[in-house]
Amino acid sequence: MSRSYRWLPLTLASLCMLLSCDVPRVTRLQGSNPSQLGAQSDRYLKAYLQNGDLCIVRSWTIDSVTLRGNGVRFDLNRDTIERGELTVPTRSIALYETNTLEKTSIGTGLTVLYIVDAIAAAICWTTPKACFGSCPTFYISDGTEDRLMAEGFSASILPSREGEDVDALPNAQPRGRTLTVTMRNEALETHVVRYVNLLAVAHERGNRVFKTENNTFIEANTLIPPTNARDEGGSILEAVRELDGVERKSVTDSNDLAAKEYLDLTFEPNDTSSYGIVLGTRQAFVSTYLFYQTLGYLARNAAEFAARAELGDSMIRNRSQELRDLTGGIEVLVEAHPGVWESRGEVYEMGPIATDVHIVPLASAREAKHIRLRMAKGSWRIDWLALAKMQRTVHPTTILPSSREHTAIRLFPTPDSSGEGPPRSDGTLITQPGDEYRYSFTLPDQPERYELFLDTRGYYLEWMRPEWLKEENPLRALQMFLDPKRALKTNARGFKAIEAVMEESFWSSKISHSVQ
Repeated sequence: MSRSYRWLPLTLASLCMLLSCDVPRVTRLQGSNPSQLGAQSDRYLKAYLQNGDLCIVRSWTIDSVTLRGNGVRFDLNRDTIERGELTVPTRSIALYETNTLEKTSIGTGLTVLYIVDAIAAAICWTTPKACFGSCPTFYISDGTEDRLMAEGFSASILPSREGEDVDALPNAQPRGRTLTVTMRNEALETHVVRYVNLLAVAHERGNRVFKTENNTFIEANTLIPPTNARDEGGSILEAVRELDGVERKSVTDSNDLAAKEYLDLTFEPNDTSSYGIVLGTRQAFVSTYLFYQTLGYLARNAAEFAARAELGDSMIRNRSQELRDLTGGIEVLVEAHPGVWESRGEVYEMGPIATDVHIVPLASAREAKHIRLRMAKGSWRIDWLALAKMQRTVHPTTILPSSREHTAIRLFPTPDSSGEGPPRSDGTLITQPGDEYRYSFTLPDQPERYELFLDTRGYYLEWMRPEWLKEENPLRALQMFLDPKRALKTNARGFKAIEAVMEESFWSSKISHSVQ
C-alpha cells in the first residue's frame, strides 16, 4: 500500500528520539554553469538533460565539452536506460546538481529534510501536499517489463502500528519457476521491513483465488462481468469490466470531503451458487492530502502528538479513527428487500500507488443481482468489478526469498562505505530514500496452477518537509481531532484547488535511484 491518515499524527514518533540531537543536513549546489562545480569531485553529480533524461554519476570529470563519469542514466519516466561509464555532451545538459552532507542541530525536535532531488524539490515546493510517499513499493515483471504492482504495510506509520500487508499479484509473470521482486524506497521516509515473502495458493486449472479484507483466501471458478454499471454521470461499464489500468474515478465535493456517492451494478448470476463481488481498487489522493495537511498544521507540535499517540493516548487514536471512518472505504450494499439496502462488507486498502484486488462474499445469488457501492466522492479509483462464483476456502503456502541483493544506494548514506546498513539478526532491513533491494523466489512446479500474493510486514516513519512548517496552525490541528466532521468541510476547498494536478505531481516527485 497507500497513504493512510488512520493514525494521522503518529508518523513522526522517531523524531522524539532526535530531540536536541545532531541530524544530517544536505546542502545543495545547483546551477547551469559547470565551472561552479570544479573540475572533478568524488561526490555524486546529477545532470538534468534538456530532453528530460537524468544522469547520476560519481568520480566524474567535466570540461567545456563533455561530462564523464561512472553511473546511471534514466529516461523521462525515470526508467534506467544506461549503466556504467557515461559520456554526456555539456550542451545537452540543462541543470547540474551536487550536494554535501553535514550535521546540524535542530532544537525543535523535527528532522527537516533539505531535499537533494531537484525535480522532487520543485514539485514539493509548489504542491507540498502532493509529494510522493507510501512505504515500500514493489516492482514485478508482467511478462514484458517490470511494473509497479504493490505497496507494503501502508497503514503501519509507527512502531506500535507495525503490521502485515497482503497484496494480490494477478499480473505477475514468473520466468519459469523464478519470480523476481524489486523493493524500492522512493519517498522521503524511513522503512523498517521485517520480511518480504510470497504466498502461493494452489487452485484447479482455470480457476482464480481472491482474498477477503481479513485475508481469507477463496477459490472461484466463474467470473461474471456486470451487465450494467452506473454512477450519477451515466454508464461506467467500459472502465470497470477488465483489470486493465483504465479506472473509474470522480472528483470530490467542493464543500465536504466526506460527501458520499453511489455506484449501481447489475449482474446476471446463472444459478443459486454462492457468489462474491470482486473489486480491483486503489485510493485516490484525499487521504494523502489530509495526512500531509495535518502534519503541516501540527508542525513543531508534531513530535509531541506522535509521542503521546505512541504511548497510548486514547483521545488521539479515537479521534484519528473517527476521521478515517467519516471518509471510509468502499462499502458493498445489497437490496435485501425492495428499497432496503444492507451492508455486506467494506474494502479499505490503504494507499494511492498500486491497485489491489479483494472479494466481498454475499449471502445468496439473489443478492448478487443488484449491488450498490457507497464511498466518499473522489476518494477511490476503481479498475475492475466482477461477480465470482465461490467454491471453497483455500490456504496459502509461504515462500521465503531464495536471495536478496542490494541493487541501489540511498541518497543519505550511512557511515559505512557501501551506503547499506547490514540487516539485523532477525533479517530486518532499515531503508532510506534511494534504497533498492531485489528478491528472488523459487515457485513450486507448475507455477501457473498457483495464485500469487505478496506478504510484507513492517512500519515506516514519515520525514517532515520544510514546506509544511510554514502552515503551522494549532487551531486547525485541534479541529482535525476534536471536530473531524467540520475539518473535512474546512479542508475541502484546499484540496479542490490542487485536485486537478495532484496525481501528476505525486508521481513526478518520486525519488530517483542510483546504482552501486
